[in-house]
Amino acid sequence: RGCLYKPLTSMFLKSISFDLKEIWYTISNKNTVRGMHMQLGNNPARKLVTIIEGEIIDVLIDTRKESKTYGVVNSFHLKSSSEIGIILDIPVGVCHGYKVIKDHTVVMYSANNFHDSKSDIGYKWDSIDFEWEIENPTISERDKNLPPFILL
Repeated sequence: RGCLYKPLTSMFLKSISFDLKEIWYTISNKNTVRGMHMQLGNNPARKLVTIIEGEIIDVLIDTRKESKTYGVVNSFHLKSSSEIGIILDIPVGVCHGYKVIKDHTVVMYSANNFHDSKSDIGYKWDSIDFEWEIENPTISERDKNLPPFILL
């Protein structure tokens, strides 16, 4: 028959002090790498990320110089078949990207600020301390030309 998936409720968003402004999603195929991205500057954005369909390895790096986890990379294996929907809560200053494991993977983003291309920045995906385990990934021209992340 199928399934019913309710990723967000107003009660949940209130419980994590998240003021929802915008929702969007991406559809990607296997061996795509997206990232690393974040929104800072005049319009910083906290993001919630969840999988609607498919499977990814989600990668985060803390770029907040004042943070005790500055430069630390974490990864999470997310898939739509999870019994409990996992939602990553990505704070402002944490850069986000992912490797797609299955074709037609749908990733949903919720943000507490509207997208602003002038505040949308990032780092080259392969400049962080993470083993992506992928050869010849599909990457957007924008992502290919992002600057490297350099620990200071």
